[in-house]
This record gives sequence, C-alpha cells and structure tokens, in this order.
Amino acid sequence: MAVKLNEEQLLEKLESAMNKIDTESKMPKIGIYGLSIELMEDFAKKVFREDYYNSCCVFIDDSTSIEKQLQDIDVLWSFANINSAIPCHTIDNISENSILSLIEWTESVLPHKNKTAFVKHQKIHINLKEKYVNKAIAQHSAGAFAVGFNPFDIGIGDSVILVTSEIALMGRILNIYDLENVQQVIKTIGFSTIIGNLLTTAGRGVATGLLKLATKALGPLGWVAGGSVYGASATAVTVAFGKSISKVVKAICRAEISNNLEQIKFISEHFSEAVNGTAVDCLEKGLVSIEDYEKSGFDKADLSFEELKSNIEKGNQLFQDFLDKNVAADNLFKELTSEDKKKNSDMWNAINKL
Repeated sequence: MAVKLNEEQLLEKLESAMNKIDTESKMPKIGIYGLSIELMEDFAKKVFREDYYNSCCVFIDDSTSIEKQLQDIDVLWSFANINSAIPCHTIDNISENSILSLIEWTESVLPHKNKTAFVKHQKIHINLKEKYVNKAIAQHSAGAFAVGFNPFDIGIGDSVILVTSEIALMGRILNIYDLENVQQVIKTIGFSTIIGNLLTTAGRGVATGLLKLATKALGPLGWVAGGSVYGASATAVTVAFGKSISKVVKAICRAEISNNLEQIKFISEHFSEAVNGTAVDCLEKGLVSIEDYEKSGFDKADLSFEELKSNIEKGNQLFQDFLDKNVAADNLFKELTSEDKKKNSDMWNAINKL
C-alpha cells in the first residue's frame, strides 16, 4: 500500500528534528569578567543572539564576589588576568579573529554534553557550525546506504525511510545554524515554498535525476558491485543533499550577519531550487563521498551569491526535466489509451456486422 507524507507530517518531522538537539545538549553557563556590566553585555551580544545571551552568560564585575559567582559557571571569559579553578580564557582584544579563537577554545574545553548547544547558539563562528553539520551528514549518509543496498526491493517503504531521514537531516542542519529568522521565514513564506520540490512526490521524481547523476559519477565499477550500486548512489545523493542544504543555509546565515534582508528573502524563496541545483553541481563534478568533498575543498569555501543564482537555474532545469518527462509519459498514456479505445470500437463494430 502506498504511504504518503503530507505537508503537515513533513513539518512535524522537521520541527521534531530541530528540537531534538535542544533536548540532547545542554547550554553551558559562561562567566564574563573584567569590564563594566554594559561593556560585558555588549560583548555577549557580539557572540550570542540578542534574545539569548542573558540566559547563558553571567556578568561578574569588580564589586561582586568572584568565588561565589564561579560556582555555577562552566567556563570563564576574562578581560583581566585571574587565577581560576575553572577553564579560563583571557581576552586581549575584541577583534573578529580574537572572538573566533575564543569560540574555538571554548568548544574544545567544554564537556561533550555542552558542545553542540554552544556551537548552535554562538552566532559568529559559522565555519564551526558547518563542521558540526558535516558530522550529521556523515551519520545520515551511512543510513542512506543501508536503505538503498537492495536493488530488488526499491519500493515506497524505501522512499518513506529516505524522505524521513532527509527531513531529519534538514532539521539538524537548520538547528545547528540556528538562524534567528529561519522559523519565521518558514511561517511567512510557507513550508511548501521552502520545501518546494525537495521532499515531496515531485521531489522523488527530481531525486531520480540526482540518482542517475550519482550513478554516472560512480562510474562502471559501481555496476560491477551489484547490489551496492544503488546503495552507493543513494549515499551520494544524501551527501549532496546535506552538503547543499548546509551551503545554502550558510549563505542565509552570512546574509543575516551582514543584515542583507534582500538576499535572505531571495535565497529563502528559491531555497528548494538552490539546494537541488547545488546538489546537481556537486554530482556533475564527481563528488560522491564525504572524502571527495574534503579533497575538493568544498567545505572550506562559501557559495557566492552569483554561484547560488547559477545553481538555482540548475535546480529549475532539473525540475523542468522531471515535468517534461511527466508530460511525455502522460502523452504516451493518452496515445495508448486512444489506440485501445479505437481497437475496442473496431472490434465491436466487427461483431455488430456479424
């Protein structure tokens, strides 16, 4: 029996995946010491979202008992030299590079249970967010291979599992990047626009085009592997899907940091096409594994706005190819149906003449 995932179910799975990280990872308490409260608040606003910094930062001024305040703090950021029993980073200046180093140091000393939440809620080190996203992509790509291993049983069950996995992957990516406006963008523009043809019925048709590109990129050795050819292709598509979402969301994130609302709106409205087109570009370049992306330097460079617009065109073309094939299939069906009707009519005419 065919199983369909409607828009409401997809949205529920997306939100569930986005909320999962919040339940699995606890935000650490960060102490900031050595400046006036106002200056320490200003610094915290540079690092964290404005509606969040108060819940994760403890501001310690000279009039406060440091020892008492440190009891509930996980790490200390200090603008003055201080002997501390807890991990402490002394901040010499507040340049961008200095803040990036501070964030990297903090992530390295935090317990595992605090790392993901910290990386999510800091808004400066976007490349560190991408590093965590890549871990999630690697996990999901392994699951895609398991689903796609048997080429003799590629049915609706596999489609549902893959769609669910990709929705979960998309949710984890959106969560880690923690865009301030992403939830509002989804509500304002509409989930149908954001999800577009990514994971809908049409998306499965588009995925077929990506699967063909992946199989072609894998080369003739993939066919020799027998059952693993579909698994390897499914993995390649999942990796391309995850990497593409990451790059497109990262572009929105960069636009948000620079307060470029026009770019945020444009990328959001063409999100589906940008992801599909970027995936096409990756597969056309022969990127089919995590290692391929690492060797190519894909993770080190951001997509420019011009590259995004070019990829949006590729995404539109991929979807148009799917529509054209559907039209051709419909026309063939109508032609065959018309021939059957004519044959039936001729048969009855012949019978009536008898």
